[in-house]
Amino acid sequence: MFLAKSSRGIFVFQLLDILEENHSKATWFLIGSNMDKCPEVVERIYKEGHEVGNHTMYDCASWRLSPEEFTAQLLATERRLEPFFRKGEDGKPWKWFRPGHGFYNREMIDLVEGYGYKLVLGSLYPLDTLFRNKGKLIAKYLLWRVHPGAIIVLHDREQQKIQTPEVLRVLLPELKRKGYSVVTIPELLKLQ
Repeated sequence: MFLAKSSRGIFVFQLLDILEENHSKATWFLIGSNMDKCPEVVERIYKEGHEVGNHTMYDCASWRLSPEEFTAQLLATERRLEPFFRKGEDGKPWKWFRPGHGFYNREMIDLVEGYGYKLVLGSLYPLDTLFRNKGKLIAKYLLWRVHPGAIIVLHDREQQKIQTPEVLRVLLPELKRKGYSVVTIPELLKLQ
């Protein structure tokens, strides 16, 4: 495990270790202000072949922001993410966006598409931010609901620092046993 300057960085490194142990890749939707606190996390995410996406500058409900504030947060985070965007076969960067709190509106879609982003939501959202220390229960719920092409949304907030690793430790081996691969958004799109 790498050493990080913050407990958040150490926590995310733990998640990366679990993904690596299970030969799994993920798309990480990053909050720009968190990137400022522990840039070594983003370096490791990128170096290990994971994908990054834009989750705005702050952890807030994106749909409640004015178009000007939303655009400012999107672009501020983009400036931090630019070195870590992977490129498609056409040479253009893959730019993924997930709205804060998961809600969006038509204006938001138009704005992100205008900046070259694709909006990505989840199809399996276990409401993990509402729980603490319920990792096995959340994993069981996800295993019950999983289907080909599913996009699972899990969080790395401070409240989930015990729960999310537990979810992954139970979930990833069981998914593999059931014949699933855990891949990034671009890999998922290629499979479809």
